[in-house]
Amino acid sequence: MSPLPATTTGSTRGSSSTLTTDKAAILDAITNLPYYGRGTKTAMALNVMASHHLQKYNGWRESVDAYPTVVIVLTDGRTKDFADLGKYSRALKAKATRVIAIGVGPNVHEDELITIATAPASENVVLVPFDQLVDRATELINKACIVDTNECLLDNAGCDQLCVNSNVGFYCECEPGYTLGADLASCIDINECLTDNGGCSDTCTNTDGSYVCSCPVGRIPAGDAHTCVDDSCYQNTACEHTCTNVVQGTYFCSCNAGYMLAEDGHSCPDIDECANNNGACEVFCNNTAGSYECSCPEGQGLRNDGRSCGTLCYTCNRATSNEQCMEATVCAPGETSLPVSPTPLDNAPPSMSARWTMGVAAMVVSTLWKVSTVHARQDSYSKPTCLLVKMPTNAWTPCVPTHASTRQAATSASAPRNTRCPRTVSRAHFALPKPIVTQGSCRKVTAARNRTTKR
Repeated sequence: MSPLPATTTGSTRGSSSTLTTDKAAILDAITNLPYYGRGTKTAMALNVMASHHLQKYNGWRESVDAYPTVVIVLTDGRTKDFADLGKYSRALKAKATRVIAIGVGPNVHEDELITIATAPASENVVLVPFDQLVDRATELINKACIVDTNECLLDNAGCDQLCVNSNVGFYCECEPGYTLGADLASCIDINECLTDNGGCSDTCTNTDGSYVCSCPVGRIPAGDAHTCVDDSCYQNTACEHTCTNVVQGTYFCSCNAGYMLAEDGHSCPDIDECANNNGACEVFCNNTAGSYECSCPEGQGLRNDGRSCGTLCYTCNRATSNEQCMEATVCAPGETSLPVSPTPLDNAPPSMSARWTMGVAAMVVSTLWKVSTVHARQDSYSKPTCLLVKMPTNAWTPCVPTHASTRQAATSASAPRNTRCPRTVSRAHFALPKPIVTQGSCRKVTAARNRTTKR
């Protein structure tokens, strides 16, 4: 059983209190409680109880869960220091497990007792006449000494939302936006829109546990979540692109990317990016609506920067014919397309390997000649590629003409072995049985780019 303060009075002459577990001593103290008259100062009595009697040096134990403390306050409910009553009652309830307020006599102010007592008032506020004081106090003390059971642990004690356990029972509470129903267990939504339209200047919409303010067409929120103002941009066609409302009732126009606001403050003409440093394009700049594009001459492509141009290089990994080679990349700056060295056919005789080497040399030289010609004239030859074709020994041709006027299918009879072909590129244009294509790459160019090498 927890120690119970025997008595606390509001007399200005002093207060007396002892901590005891003796029920008879508590009842005797109530019976012999003196009345000094000359006014009541309940707030002062509560302050003395919290700051002096409920202290460790007086036997009070701090853990209210392990050692519950019940305080019974007897008063006539007519205190002279009501202004301090709320402050000192909160200090007392912070230390006591339960505070019971007993109003004695016919002229008790019940609101004073509610301020003093622990919630709920229905269990901790008692009004009694003087002749029933002892019996009622005895009943309360017997209840106070009962070991508490936390009803909230079992199905929330039937509460719809919050269950608050007390020393003598429990009570239900509700979340903000709800109010406790008549059954003291259910929670009913509060329709905030019924009171002053929820503070909304225009439309108030009630929601579960809250509400929302909204604006009708032609009006927009002012920024405080409650007030609407006229939308100056509503049905305003003065701006060519974007209209932005100003709270004071005006507006301003703005333009999309790639356009600029004209001097009239409303129209948005296109920005010609190509007029400024060619749009940073290396060769061609094409202006478009709201943007622009860089492009390159035939035989060249855009690099990753989207502005500079490089020679197209065709890479044909695992292709089985020239027709399957459609993968194009762009050579980096300082590089041009050159073929990789082919490998001799499997089980080919040494003379065959020599022929491959001679053919590759002729094709590499012819490719360099062709590249320099592209930079100088760019009018007669096809774009460079990175392809070589391996052929069976009985149909081997090291180089093939590619000029537009002379491009024909080549055979071993039309192109003798070891023939030097000055005007060729690495991509072969001929129809032979099952050609084998090897992958090409981009190689650095050591010769002058605008120099034509004649042979």
